[in-house]
Amino acid sequence: MSRLKALLRRGKTASPVSEHDSLRRTLVRRQKVVDRLVAFGPHLGTLLLVAGLVYTLALPLKELGRKHYISENALQPGHVNTYWNWADVHVADAYADKVAQWSKLEVSGEQRSRGIKLAFEELGLSTAQQAYTFDLPNNSSLSGINTYAILPAPKTDGAEALVLSASWLSRARNEDGSRRVNTRGVALVLALANYFKKHSMWSKDIIFLVSDGHVDGAQAWLDSYHGFKQSNLQAEELALTTGAVWAALGLDYPHHSFSHIGMFYEGANGNLPNLDFLNSASRILRGMNIPTLLHSYDPAATSPLPSFLRSLPFADHAEVQRYAHAARNLFHQVALTADGRILGPEGTFGKYRIDAITLYGIPAEGPHGFHVLGRAVESLFRSLNNLLERFHQSFFLYLMTSVGSFVAVGNYLAAPILLGAGLTVEGLVTWSAAAVTTTAKEGGRPLVKAAVVVVGAAAAGAAQLRLVEAVDPTAPIHVRPTSLSRSVDSRTGN
Repeated sequence: MSRLKALLRRGKTASPVSEHDSLRRTLVRRQKVVDRLVAFGPHLGTLLLVAGLVYTLALPLKELGRKHYISENALQPGHVNTYWNWADVHVADAYADKVAQWSKLEVSGEQRSRGIKLAFEELGLSTAQQAYTFDLPNNSSLSGINTYAILPAPKTDGAEALVLSASWLSRARNEDGSRRVNTRGVALVLALANYFKKHSMWSKDIIFLVSDGHVDGAQAWLDSYHGFKQSNLQAEELALTTGAVWAALGLDYPHHSFSHIGMFYEGANGNLPNLDFLNSASRILRGMNIPTLLHSYDPAATSPLPSFLRSLPFADHAEVQRYAHAARNLFHQVALTADGRILGPEGTFGKYRIDAITLYGIPAEGPHGFHVLGRAVESLFRSLNNLLERFHQSFFLYLMTSVGSFVAVGNYLAAPILLGAGLTVEGLVTWSAAAVTTTAKEGGRPLVKAAVVVVGAAAAGAAQLRLVEAVDPTAPIHVRPTSLSRSVDSRTGN
């Protein structure tokens, strides 16, 4: 107590510090801090940049990744008995013959749409069409007619809906560069409409959409469905609508059979569907012994290592190959989302908070066809049918390292943070040094140096943009006999 009283008396008798002295001391302390930061700043910036680069290179490691799991317990993927059978396959084959007739050059888009509409009407479904036109630069335009039907869910109010879609044109291309007709994708949508209407287990309305073109038809239909107006789009109002769409599945199946299923999931501006949707699809496909890929890249076909590294003694090591495959998948996803491109119809749904993926049947001479894909789609739709609310349990930000593993946002976010912090520190150090040691004379600013930096930065950005635009997500893969042997029954072509 005596010490406390002495301190209080000392504080009362101490001479007051002037405001000028207090400000001077504050400035001196601040200058010391700035001097220390300027002295240590280059080392700190370099350290952060190196740490960011090392962490980025470590992202493909399995220690930073996680195996796929289902967060939404209601989905229960692969836990149902499917009833799609060979009789339904024959129905799909008959529709495929009709689609092949509609795809002939002498058949107009209007006639084709009428044929699809008639096929839906014969099933007893409410059906409608939608004509649209996009105004493009150079006085050109892009027109088409969408056709869709709605299967109402029994004993529900139609507040929720699912979409099963197929664009008329596939992401696969002919030798001349033109897009192939999505013949069996459209046929499978029609056959599944015929199949789904026979069952009463549906708790959500199902919209069967055959969009014209590749991406344009789906975008026009979605904009009209949600009442969105686009300045260069003239589209008819939809005659039929239902509740809010929770999820959408696209089918892209241009050839008579396929060897693998490629999953496409990237949306505009890097938007991604909920990971539970992707995991459910991959689990169901693999459970039916369908080889499943991210996009159309088959890790078993070719080595991801550059040719000059393949001769090294460690190149064939299992861990090195696994790391290289994961790194390639990460690069593909980042590149495909970096420039905001829409790769397919699935990319148009994210704008309206609709989780969407596309199953792409990679063209091959077997061994899979309508039978196994129809069962997979039925199983996936019955999982979606179990949803009690929109997808929300799992991640919306992730990097896929393989079909069965991913890097969560909490694990990969440190890489851009470290790089950004390093660049920020380097910039602040340069700015502080320029403010302290200004050497530029009056009228002698280094404009040439500044111009070189600006032009160099623009050139680097253009090179990066060209690099990501050059990534082809539908590059052909080499299907080896070992890959074909993974089917359940290659002789029957299921």
